[in-house]
Order: sequence, then C-alpha cells, then structure tokens
Amino acid sequence: MMSNKETALPNMDQTSIEMLTHQLKRQISELKEKNEALTLTNENLGNVEFSCRLLQEDKKALEREYAQKSEQQLKIIGQLRSEVDLLTRKISEEETKNRLLATQIEQTQMDFSRAIDEKTKLNEANVTLEANINELSLDVKR
Repeated sequence: MMSNKETALPNMDQTSIEMLTHQLKRQISELKEKNEALTLTNENLGNVEFSCRLLQEDKKALEREYAQKSEQQLKIIGQLRSEVDLLTRKISEEETKNRLLATQIEQTQMDFSRAIDEKTKLNEANVTLEANINELSLDVKR
C-alpha cells in the first residue's frame, strides 16, 4: 500500500515535496503570527471601545453638569438684571431729586442775594435818614 503522501502527490519528487512542505510550514507560521496580531488587535479594539464608552459617559455627565450650571448662571443673570434695573430707577429718582434741590438752592441763593441788596439799600436809606434827622435836629436847635 502507498502512504498518503505518495497517493496525494504521485508525480512530485522528494525535493519538490520538501519545498512544498517548507512553504506550507512557513505559511502556517505566518498565519499563526497574523492570527496572534489579529487577536492582539481585537483586544486593543475592545480596550478602545471600553475607553470610548467611559469617555461617552463622562461626556454625558459633563453635559448635564454644564446644563445645570448654565441654568443657574442664567437665573443669576436674571436676578442681577433685576437688581441693575432697580438701582437704575433709584439713581434716576435721586438724580431728579438732586436737580430739584439744585433748582431750590439757586432760587434760595437768588432770594438771599436780593435780600442782601434790599438790606444794603435799607441801610443806606437808614444812614441817609439818620443824617437828615441829625440835620433837622441841628436846624431846630438853631
């Protein structure tokens, strides 16, 4: 009986069979290396996918946190705008009061100036009157 090698490859000589065997062993070795590399790549891919899921969860958490902070900041901005509006109204009211007081002060200063002018005129008239009285007294005595 013939062996399997002899029946499978009847027309090949021993050297050709050895070369073919060597080539097939080399291809098997290359395939094993590629399989190991593929296995390693699959493991790396699994790690990357896991990291990606973690990063996506972190991103979602950060987006929720950002939305909450944004909402809080918008509320604070609204409160600050209300306070600014209130203070602006108060300042406007105070400016109106100050303008009124400034007008009253000007009026008072003008009234005071007129009063001083009238007092000066009265004093001058008084001095003239006293001089006239003194003159009349002298004339009566003579």
